[in-house]
Amino acid sequence: MKTMYLFALYTVFATLMGCQVEPMLVEPSNPLFTKAEESAEVTYEIHLHHTALTYTLADLEARKKALQLEIENGNDEAIPQLEEVQQEINTSEEYLNFTWEMIGVLPVPPPPKPIPCDYPEQMNCPVPTPKSRVATFQEQGADGFSFSIVSEEGEVLYNTTDFDSCENDGQCYTMEYPEAGNYYFVVEKFFEPAGQTIQYQLRIEID
Repeated sequence: MKTMYLFALYTVFATLMGCQVEPMLVEPSNPLFTKAEESAEVTYEIHLHHTALTYTLADLEARKKALQLEIENGNDEAIPQLEEVQQEINTSEEYLNFTWEMIGVLPVPPPPKPIPCDYPEQMNCPVPTPKSRVATFQEQGADGFSFSIVSEEGEVLYNTTDFDSCENDGQCYTMEYPEAGNYYFVVEKFFEPAGQTIQYQLRIEID
C-alpha cells in the first residue's frame, strides 16, 4: 500500500505553545557542522518542532483577534484571557526563535516551507512527510528523547527511546508506523528555553 503522511498541528501542551509566523533566519558565522542536504531517508526532529510551533502561533494569533473583537464589543471579561494569550504568544516566539538558532548551527537543511492554507483551519495544513528515521543531535540535548505514535483514543501504538548513530554526530530513531488511519505523533524531550522536559504532538493522517 502506498503510504502518505499528512501532518497538521492538532494541539501542543501548555508548556510548549507558540511560534513566530515568518521569522528571519540568520546564518551564524561559525556553524558547528557542515550543512546537510535534504535527506530522502531522514526527518529532522527540529523541523517537526519548528512546524508545531509555527502552527501553534497561528492558532494563538487567531484566538487573540477573536478576544480583541469580544472586548471591542463590550465583553470586559475577555481581558484576562487576552493577557494570558499574549503571554503565550511571547513565550512561543521565544521558543521559535530558539529553533531557528538551532537550525542555523546544526547540520540540517532549512525547514521546508509550509503549504499555504487557511488559518485557523490547521487540520488542512500539510507538512513534510516524516521518514522512518528521525534524527536529533547531542547539541540539542538529544539524551532523553522519546517518540510515540498514539491513536485518537489515546492508546500508545508505538514508542521508542532507542537510537543509533547517524552522520554528523546525530542520533537516529527508527519509527514504525501503523496501518492507515488518524494518529498523533508525540515527541518528548528536554527543551532548553523551557528549562524542563516538554511534550508536543502533531496529528497525522496515514493513507
